[in-house]
Amino acid sequence: MFRHFRCLGLVSLATLIASAATAAPLELSISVLDAESFELGPPAGDTRWVIEGDGDFLLAEQHGAMSSMRFDLPAGQYRVTVWELDSNAAAEQRLTLPEGGTAQAALTLSPSNKSLIAAVLARTREPEAKSDVASNDQQPDTQGTLAPLTLGLAARPGTVFAVTLPQVPDAANDRVALSDGGDGWIWSSERGSLDEMAITAPQTPGDYTVQYVQVPEMAVLQEMKVRIR
Repeated sequence: MFRHFRCLGLVSLATLIASAATAAPLELSISVLDAESFELGPPAGDTRWVIEGDGDFLLAEQHGAMSSMRFDLPAGQYRVTVWELDSNAAAEQRLTLPEGGTAQAALTLSPSNKSLIAAVLARTREPEAKSDVASNDQQPDTQGTLAPLTLGLAARPGTVFAVTLPQVPDAANDRVALSDGGDGWIWSSERGSLDEMAITAPQTPGDYTVQYVQVPEMAVLQEMKVRIR
């Protein structure tokens, strides 16, 4: 799509917009258990944070060696899974985020919990769908699956979500765009003076990419995968 492609890092903040009456902060802190010394310490490498909620709510983010994160989410029930990519040390916790209140959780990531990683990836994978090719006695049905959504955002059609924009110089003419994988964009907007931009999810289910495009170089500085289902 672009001749010059330079990815400085995937968009790390994507938050479903909620009204002030229902949004509440979820504060998470993590420590990593050393399998040999049994000592606790901060993460040493990249971390992945997956939050599953009611219905189809799914928020998945990848960060560096972050020991704490805050998410502003609608009140409700959530399952939080966090792991360190290099060590596969993982932890999971269920919690309730009250309306107008705050929820806090401290998770201890352990290599013995690495099975949680496969479990959360399996839960966030789209169900298998049969192909349109007709089957017969000599030719079995063929099936295909979408890749698991390991980083980005899953949302329902028409959902409004916000992306935090990178801090770069001379950014007023830069653009935020939405691509369905074809030529060009299906939506784009000039950044102007915004630090955060609201995007309405497409009505058609499928995989999309939100791109931050530097102008006039037309270089993609950041991108985030979005699955509409």
